[in-house]
Amino acid sequence: MMNHAIYSRLMQHMAEAVCMTDENGIAIYANPKLCELLEKDESEIIGKPAVNFLGPKSKRLVEQIDATERQEGQSSSYAITLISKSKQRIPVTLNGTPLPEGGTIGIMTDMRRIDRQEQIYRNLIEHMDEAVCMTDADENATYANPKLCNLLGMKSSEIVGKPANNFLDEASQKKVKHVNERERKKWKSSNYDITIVTKLGNAIPVNLNGTPIPGGGTIGIMTDLREMKAKEENEKVLYNAVQFSTDGIIICDTEGKITFWNKGTQMIFGMKHDEAINKNINLIFSKKDVKSIIEDSDGINKYELKGSHKNKNKLDISMTQTPILDEKKKNIISYLLICRDITDHRKIEEEIESKYKKIREVYQSIGVIKRQSDYIFDLLEISETYHYDTKSIGDFIVTSVIMLTRVDACALRLYDKKSKKLKLVSNFWFSEWWEGKSVIKYNNSLAKKAFHSGGPLKIMDINKELLYQSISLARKNGLSSLLLIPLKSNWELIGSLSLYAKSDKKLEVFENEFIEKYAKIIQIVLSNSY
Repeated sequence: MMNHAIYSRLMQHMAEAVCMTDENGIAIYANPKLCELLEKDESEIIGKPAVNFLGPKSKRLVEQIDATERQEGQSSSYAITLISKSKQRIPVTLNGTPLPEGGTIGIMTDMRRIDRQEQIYRNLIEHMDEAVCMTDADENATYANPKLCNLLGMKSSEIVGKPANNFLDEASQKKVKHVNERERKKWKSSNYDITIVTKLGNAIPVNLNGTPIPGGGTIGIMTDLREMKAKEENEKVLYNAVQFSTDGIIICDTEGKITFWNKGTQMIFGMKHDEAINKNINLIFSKKDVKSIIEDSDGINKYELKGSHKNKNKLDISMTQTPILDEKKKNIISYLLICRDITDHRKIEEEIESKYKKIREVYQSIGVIKRQSDYIFDLLEISETYHYDTKSIGDFIVTSVIMLTRVDACALRLYDKKSKKLKLVSNFWFSEWWEGKSVIKYNNSLAKKAFHSGGPLKIMDINKELLYQSISLARKNGLSSLLLIPLKSNWELIGSLSLYAKSDKKLEVFENEFIEKYAKIIQIVLSNSY
């Protein structure tokens, strides 16, 4: 088994937070990084249920995974939220791997660190004219731009970390909840009106464009509607505003005939007033959409539909339809249609979402590269400290390979020239049932085949490999695939490194160029201590 001092040294110096739990989910180890994130001493963590340090939704997610994937011996990666001692919400990516004796080892990466590309994205929304709010998967605010702070009369610190619904009136809370339950779960964007409530209790109507964010949560872009509402109260001001508005404003009768066509509509659809007036609105919208427009009569209705430009180009249109009643307020005499060309806005949303996704991918890649470099430096340092202690060095090598690849088992053997046998130095997951295979013959072995082939040997199904000497043991423990890397120095064999994966894992776990390069460093370290 792995030397405890080496294991502890490895965990204590990791850049990621590490937590180990027993089979009951009780924390049995917490490294310094986890203590730093939670703002707690190790004594405040050990012996407590690990889920006590999570947000409510994260707790339910972890309990669900522990009851399913962990019980099946599967590793997994997903996003959760830690709750610190000062009630700070810390988003992390959790990589969880079951331990052979029960329990789990979880490695958590702090997602709050923002690289340069993410800062560019932040600068973009910091200077938007619209109010912007981002929420996490638990619908708590994670960001508020200056425009939103100005609307609410609050500082960013008074908004971030609080439930986003706290800043809405009761009707808007129900509306947002309804949309989140129906549209967000389907990864659909939405556009609708809500009312936000300021710090002083004033109500501000806004138009909300909501878009789901990869990994959970929503970005909401809000346009202040107070000015438009005020203009509606004065007919003359309203007429002038409508006539020269950049929004397209159309009035049509109950048959769909256009009776009003403003400058904004002309700019959107490319048609002058005389080209559109007295024509049916199916001139710019499909007959199916026109039917819906003139049949919907229950209050204000909102649509996102396709429109046609004079040059035949298709447009993405956000439209609000309002029935206009006669003097007795009983019969509909016409419809007011307010159109907005959101074609470019849609493209910007897609670009922002794409950039955000790339930022996350780059960040994750940087984290992987840093973790790899940390293991290289630690291996060199340990080889210097334990220069002639082959067992300690071997334990670190096996542990680091497990952590870097997430394979299910690993074994390091060294070659004895005199006996022409490969002797087991260190392993992970193998127990006493492997004792009979602690020494294997080199002749007619997979190690010899790999050595003579000049590179790593990948076997998808070791049960079908005739040269494999432990088929029954592998089958008994569910091991299916094998990556065997020959270790050599000056063209002479010094040992072998074997990585095993269970049958329910994909072989892509071995498609790792770094592990082959890491093996070359292992060769150098072992050649100096062997």
